[in-house]
Amino acid sequence: MGSANINFTPNDRFTASISISSYQAHRNIKSSFDYINERTPYENLDTLRFTQLNNSIDMNLNWRLLNNDTQTHNLSANVSYQEAADQQGQYIMPGNLTRF
Repeated sequence: MGSANINFTPNDRFTASISISSYQAHRNIKSSFDYINERTPYENLDTLRFTQLNNSIDMNLNWRLLNNDTQTHNLSANVSYQEAADQQGQYIMPGNLTRF
């Protein structure tokens, strides 16, 4: 879990950068009302517990094509990918994974 950024500038006309991140968030959905009204530890066992997973990568490339006193021309390209999922136990159920 965490993130990293890398930047590369070999000359004054070209720049590249990449960012990678991976995070998890744990959820235990059970209302306070359920905890208060519970008589034994075995009541209300159908609590929703899941982990949200998020992984992403971004890449950016920049080229300076023209730079003079009157004009500046740049060309940029950006690519992004993200994957998000809800995991219950050790399994990601069908339909709980999104890639874009």
